[in-house]
Amino acid sequence: MKNFVQVVMFFAAGIISAAAGEIHVASDATAAERAAAKDFAAYFERVTGKSLALSPYTVYLGQAAKEAKWFQMPETAFEEWVIESNGDELVITGDVRGTVWGVYEFLEKHLGCAFLANDTEVVPSCPNWRLTPIKERHRPAFFRREMSSGAGGPRLNHPVFRMKRKENVRTPYPEIWMHSGSPKGCHTFASYVENWPANGPFAVGSDGKSPCYSNPEARKLFAEKLKNYIEKDREGKPRELWPMIYSIDQNDGFGNNCKCAQCRQYPTPADANVDFINAIAAAIEPDYPEVIIQTFAYQHTLPPPQQHKARPNVIIRFCGSEITAPLLPGTEYGDALEAWRQKADQLALWSYWKPYTGEETPYLKPRKIMQQELQYCRDSGVRTYYAENEKPYVRNFWPLQYYLWSHLVINPDCDIENLSDTFFRGYYGKAAPQMKEFCEYLEKRMAAIPWQARGNVYSIFDREFFDTANRLLDAAEQAAVGDEKSLRHVRWERVPVDHALLMRQDKFPLGDRQDTVINRWLANAKMVREQFALDAEWRKNLLKPTLAELDNEVALFRAMPFPIPEQFQGKKIQDFHWPDFDPWNGHKRYLVDDPDASSGKAFTLRNDRKPKVDGVKHKAVHELPLSIGLYDSTAPKKQQLVAQYYWNRGDYASDEKYHWYKLGEAVITPNLRIYVHWSWNCRIFLRKGITGIDQNIPKEIWASIKITGPAYVEGSTQTDGIFIDRVILVEK
Repeated sequence: MKNFVQVVMFFAAGIISAAAGEIHVASDATAAERAAAKDFAAYFERVTGKSLALSPYTVYLGQAAKEAKWFQMPETAFEEWVIESNGDELVITGDVRGTVWGVYEFLEKHLGCAFLANDTEVVPSCPNWRLTPIKERHRPAFFRREMSSGAGGPRLNHPVFRMKRKENVRTPYPEIWMHSGSPKGCHTFASYVENWPANGPFAVGSDGKSPCYSNPEARKLFAEKLKNYIEKDREGKPRELWPMIYSIDQNDGFGNNCKCAQCRQYPTPADANVDFINAIAAAIEPDYPEVIIQTFAYQHTLPPPQQHKARPNVIIRFCGSEITAPLLPGTEYGDALEAWRQKADQLALWSYWKPYTGEETPYLKPRKIMQQELQYCRDSGVRTYYAENEKPYVRNFWPLQYYLWSHLVINPDCDIENLSDTFFRGYYGKAAPQMKEFCEYLEKRMAAIPWQARGNVYSIFDREFFDTANRLLDAAEQAAVGDEKSLRHVRWERVPVDHALLMRQDKFPLGDRQDTVINRWLANAKMVREQFALDAEWRKNLLKPTLAELDNEVALFRAMPFPIPEQFQGKKIQDFHWPDFDPWNGHKRYLVDDPDASSGKAFTLRNDRKPKVDGVKHKAVHELPLSIGLYDSTAPKKQQLVAQYYWNRGDYASDEKYHWYKLGEAVITPNLRIYVHWSWNCRIFLRKGITGIDQNIPKEIWASIKITGPAYVEGSTQTDGIFIDRVILVEK
């Protein structure tokens, strides 16, 4: 009996014959293939205006292609699709993934559909559409493709939309999802050493959650645990659902590698890590030859090894691409990747599409840079691409970036100008010309930022930027009047622009426009969170507190601009407030109400990580001497403590009010931070100071600090505490 799906009555379990207009699927077709068949039929009808059942066309999907007598079933690679036509018959086939991707490729390329965003797609009307001769095959350039909008907020892209865009992570069907093996997709050392005996082979001088690289027992324990993870992941599941990639990699944070005498004999931390991973890979290869072990080239392991080469079943995940320092040939990161190519047969890329500054900021990854980077990765043998593209609500053109990226990871040579035009027309409607001009202007301004790892984008924010951005956004809003969806899309782009302007009221006073800009920012910031968030669980539990947090910033904006303290007047300064303090956007962990603070809010010890009091080194959470200083985690070991103080009574004001303290002088680097308290559970990064004032001249670093409570002030009746509400850098 023939196996096919009659289009107008598609059921997952039903296979119904029809006299004409058939979609054939194999009897054992997966749920993903059947869903793709249903989408094919639905979009065909929307484009042509008639049901496929009433058309002359017969479509063969997946293994059902064997039924087409004229078609020779080829061998296909992983995820590869084949699309061929013969008269009124059409074949779309490949493995399960290739078949599904091939359906959506056909809908886009040959029916003219465009899946722009969760709430926006383009489906043309073409009643005279005819099937033309087609003979093509393609395999995605990268076999694992993921763009993350961040784990802490709602996801913007529905799994069905991700499937239409051929992203093979977080899709609705497990058979087309490139799963990461247990325990998780990255930073797994802590999971592997969990439940080790207290005298186990832990790393020396590290975070207490890492292994000693050189210890044979550590290698044996890791291999045993990996085998357990593999068996558990496969239990009761068909082969196509088995994970291919297992991450065994360092915990987050710089310098947490083992520093025992044996490990220090390796020429680089990367040599130690590669040798360690190779031993595990060799141990599991006889039983699991298809498994790939993934490990990082990240922070202290980013510089390539000098002696050790990764085994063939090891993939190196290179974390070397940033907004201000893309991965391109001839750059610092490009040179590092070239060196890694000599030490690893398989490479993956972790790319940062967010600058990790503390505030909402207008920025994007320029489209040409996107394409150049992905072409370079493809040509360099990079096999998987992960884009860490967090906080979509607080930066510009996130949906455009995702749309273009999802095409580029399939074919890095695609026509991004044509794709951009399709997006602007479909997503912004009549406001497309103004929004494209704004995008091009933002790209132009970002092009002037020098290549710099862990740099930021603040240098583009001058009067010209805000005047140009607001002129174009005003015109775009006016053009979109009457088209509510397009108008919402335009107003999303205003959120980071207004926020950046409000944070710079000391340089660009708003005068009687302050209320207008604040109210506009607040309304749009609430709108994007309320209307674009997809996660039902997030909406239920986190939407309300997230909206409430916006009021903290409103209070700050209304209190600005703050007067410049007398000792800084007439000097070139960089003024920081609490939204700037933490590049990981963890304000709620540190932020407290404080009526004495300049904005009514201040940073103090983080509330989700209490100091560990051991009774010997520290007898109390608050005690003297008070430890404070400047620290740079990525500097050479002997230079990391830029400044360190231990204050006793008399070293600070005892009136329990805010005072300005000079903490030292330093050239501002991407990881320079102020730390306060012996636990370092209050820290303030100085990334904002990287641009805006001369990077090569040391800055005086001043902090507005209040110290309270009997632990610090004799006879005090207030609660023990250390608070910072403002930081100023002064160019000497």
